[in-house]
Amino acid sequence: MKEQGQPPLSKRRRRISPAAGCRGFTLMEVTVALAILALLLSLVYQAFVRTIRSQEIVSEDAMAYHAARVILDRLHYELTNTYIRRESLFVIADES
Repeated sequence: MKEQGQPPLSKRRRRISPAAGCRGFTLMEVTVALAILALLLSLVYQAFVRTIRSQEIVSEDAMAYHAARVILDRLHYELTNTYIRRESLFVIADES
């Protein structure tokens, strides 16, 4: 039963939804991907900041240790090279 003015079924175009032939991402997929990316970047940033802060603390401690070591080495040098003469000894004795 052919209708007047209609092409035969074999020649009719099938109706295709506009999105059926398009490839891409939906807005929800892009939003979820950006949220995951933001979460990962914030974790990496926090790790980076903590690493930098730890490095600063270690550097400060190393500088303090170095200064103490220099002072102790100098004190050791001065005490090692001290010469005490007998004439310069001063002894306080109890006269009782």
